[in-house]
Amino acid sequence: MDFLKHLDKFFETLGLSKASLFVRGLALIVSGSFGLITIVKLFDLEAHSLPLIGGGLAVIFVLVTILLIQVDRQEKALAKQEKELAEQERQKKLEERRLAEAIRQKQLRDLHPHFSEADVDHAQKYYIETRGQNVPPSRDQEPGLSSAFIVDKPLIPLFLDKNLKNTGEDDRFYLVLADSGMGKTTFMLNLYLEYVRNRAQHDYEMKLFAFRYPSAYEDVKQLVEDKKDLNTILLLDAFDEDGEASKNYKVRLDQWMDLVKNFREVIITSRTQFFPNEAATKGLLQIPKNNLLSPGFHQFKVMYISPFSDEDIIKYVEMRFPSGTPKDQQDKERAIQIVDKSPKLMVRPMLLANIDAFLNDPKKVYSTTYEIYDVLIEKWLWREAGRRGKQAQQFYDELKRFSKRLAIEIYNKWETEERLHITEEELISFAQLNNFDPDILSKLEMRSKSLLNRDAIGNLKFSHKSVLEFFLAVHAENHPSFWQRLKLKEFDVIVTFLQERGILPEMTMVEGGTFQMAEGYSVTLSDYEIGTYSVTQILWQNIMGDNPSRFTGDLMRPVECVSWEDCQEFIQKLNEKTGLNFRLPTEAEWEFAARGGNLSKGFEYAGSNNLDEVGWYGGNSGSKTHSVGQKAPNELGLYDMSGNVWEWCQDWYDKYPSGRHTNLQGAESGVYRVLRGGSWHSLPRHCRVADRDYGTPLYRSRRNGFRLSRHIEQSP
Repeated sequence: MDFLKHLDKFFETLGLSKASLFVRGLALIVSGSFGLITIVKLFDLEAHSLPLIGGGLAVIFVLVTILLIQVDRQEKALAKQEKELAEQERQKKLEERRLAEAIRQKQLRDLHPHFSEADVDHAQKYYIETRGQNVPPSRDQEPGLSSAFIVDKPLIPLFLDKNLKNTGEDDRFYLVLADSGMGKTTFMLNLYLEYVRNRAQHDYEMKLFAFRYPSAYEDVKQLVEDKKDLNTILLLDAFDEDGEASKNYKVRLDQWMDLVKNFREVIITSRTQFFPNEAATKGLLQIPKNNLLSPGFHQFKVMYISPFSDEDIIKYVEMRFPSGTPKDQQDKERAIQIVDKSPKLMVRPMLLANIDAFLNDPKKVYSTTYEIYDVLIEKWLWREAGRRGKQAQQFYDELKRFSKRLAIEIYNKWETEERLHITEEELISFAQLNNFDPDILSKLEMRSKSLLNRDAIGNLKFSHKSVLEFFLAVHAENHPSFWQRLKLKEFDVIVTFLQERGILPEMTMVEGGTFQMAEGYSVTLSDYEIGTYSVTQILWQNIMGDNPSRFTGDLMRPVECVSWEDCQEFIQKLNEKTGLNFRLPTEAEWEFAARGGNLSKGFEYAGSNNLDEVGWYGGNSGSKTHSVGQKAPNELGLYDMSGNVWEWCQDWYDKYPSGRHTNLQGAESGVYRVLRGGSWHSLPRHCRVADRDYGTPLYRSRRNGFRLSRHIEQSP
């Protein structure tokens, strides 16, 4: 048999697939004959032995023939068996594909009309495993927050292997939070698809709905009426896009939780910023536990989607730009360069998914989200216009005008009907009213790269809410009257864009509380907002048109050389432009915030007992101010409340009153106004959160600046 194998290999080298049966037999007989002749010569046998040898050869021939026939039969049987197995494998793969397609079609039917096939494809393409953590990503670098306290795990396995197999009464309600563009919907779709794909391994049904869809509440209500809630795990995506929630999130959340209280488990996603603060997500639900050993009420188990890690980003780039061609390798290298230069922005999956829009200029550094969206939208406009040949510029201008007007029209619909799309019928009248080419949309390629999409039932919307918010921010920047209408709480990315443009201050919500301001003097404060940073030179310049500061060269430095009266003039103009109600903080508000509010750890300075960690003062400033936010924040995430510049407060300077006071506004009159916080020129003791200073309302100094405050309007 080994001989035959070697023979086959020899014939294969000659270009033949296998030696034929005749050739193999002839080769065996010839080799056998030579063997017999060799034996005759070796042992010097007589000639009369030749007949015997001939008989031996005949026997060899017969045996070889029988052997070869048997081998040939075995080989044919084996080949037939291999062919049958290959066909069986092919049929099995076809059946698996048919089954997978049938499952996919069922999934799409179950998801319709809340999610389209394009939504599903987008969620699965280049998917990087979603990770979650128990602490908001914004607090990852918070002083004193141990890395051991931050639990970062893959979310889908966490739910499938543990949370959704929980048979007890605890941890039935989950709230998954993330910033804009961090992949909340992608996570929910992949969780649903993975669960349904392995449905046989699970005890319960799973349903996924989108809050933004008009009939979401009624669709879930139907499951309850059909008594399917007890055996169903419910996924509800994007609470911040529920129109009723934008009016009063607490009331709307109570309505939803009353409806879904009997579902096996409930997972809800939302933008983090939709809730006023971290504490607002941790209140008790009005759902009693059915557990005699552990009575009480349910609470949300809150999780936060983690930004992409460096490994995630590299993995995504590897998937997106496989090293197949020199161009792929070049694109990959450029993508990595861009990520390296703008790491804080590219951790957002939505932006990373569009990284190819930035490949033409890999050396550019993007320092703001606004810059990235500006480039992203410009690339989309020109990509669409580029297919029009000589009409490219005309189509670009038309599509840009159309997109801007559409954003305002969709916002109008949100204001009146709480939805972020327009119907096909509304689109026709919208195009006619604004003199748009009625066929403009038919000329667009609404694929994964398009910033305009149709949903599962044909409604027109922007591909992501943040794209809508960009167009609204651009309009607001150039039309101050539009500020009066904008609901910035529900459209928080607009705030980010305008803050990055230096048009709107970044504010931090301070939950009200009571604190001891001095011996025998306590103050109780209601909720309010205070500036995350001191007012910067760029913000002052955008509002006032000039820059009075002595320390220039970086517009992100705090504005200084401003009097208390100058601050009032600035605030008046800012409020006129934005339609908001900014003011200076009261002295009590300033100190409560500097101490860390209800999260205070009792530090001497704002955020630490070590002034070098949190503030610029005479010992480390180099006799100048520095850009805001360079030192560590305090417990509330507020920067530079110790050092850099003294900050004006609203109050007249006076002795502290004794007793207990609520929302105290300070003395009714006086000569001096209060200054707090110390400056780049101060000794450490003047940078303490308890230290006070003062100046006349007209006093200007390169050591004095200010930050803003704002009363929080209570929901009805």
